[in-house]
Amino acid sequence: MREMDWAESSRFLLHGTRTAKIATVGRDGRPHVVPVGFTLDNRDLLFSMSSRSVKARNLARDPRSDGSVQLQDTRTCSRQ
Repeated sequence: MREMDWAESSRFLLHGTRTAKIATVGRDGRPHVVPVGFTLDNRDLLFSMSSRSVKARNLARDPRSDGSVQLQDTRTCSRQ
């Protein structure tokens, strides 16, 4: 799969639904994947969470994460 440039990525992310799946690393090393609503702010993808949520605790302990957004026509964009 070819890599999108930033302009193409941002058009893709702003089109249609704004739901992503965010994966964090659990305390035991297993992935924790949850859906989140998001928006773009320049080149930052923003989503909200409670400081008590599993993903917030995971990110505070280990900042490694990944995410993906999929449109209904099955195109997928993933950014680390």
